[in-house]
Amino acid sequence: MKHRSFAFIGLFTTFFQFVTPESPLETTLLAQSMPCCAETIGTAACQDMLKTRPRHFREKCQNDADFGMIQCCRTCQTNVADLGQVLFAEGNRSRHCFDRHNRKFCSQFLSQNSFYSGNVGEQMSCNGETHALAFRICRRTCGFCEVALYAEEKKHENCPVISSTPPRISFMSPLGVPVLT
Repeated sequence: MKHRSFAFIGLFTTFFQFVTPESPLETTLLAQSMPCCAETIGTAACQDMLKTRPRHFREKCQNDADFGMIQCCRTCQTNVADLGQVLFAEGNRSRHCFDRHNRKFCSQFLSQNSFYSGNVGEQMSCNGETHALAFRICRRTCGFCEVALYAEEKKHENCPVISSTPPRISFMSPLGVPVLT
């Protein structure tokens, strides 16, 4: 019986190894700005969802962090800062604050260890071009649940500008080049 209790204590301390406050290095790797509106599902798909089920679409815009802030943010007309302050008002206790992957994976993602150790620059991190990915897979670990992150001055300076209307393709233009109207 003693062996089992020691094994349990070992598992318990290993679990809390990931829960304890971050090291100073990891703190610098946390998200430094709110995620960018990326309309990752695509404008046409989002507009189609809005047309077919407008009430359900509006509810998802206001109550689903992924949907309202990343996936259909432009069609939702989301102000990421305002929605983030509402959804993450309780910080890490918010129901929207979770990691989709396990603690080991997200810890390695944050600290750029193991699989992520060969990354150069800001590739595959909580910051930079992979904001949306980090927000989706390791939101809690990357620090996206901190309400202070959603202050207007914490907007990422390189967020892409997303057109609310997709470019029109003309059969008369060479190689399907969009026609600007």
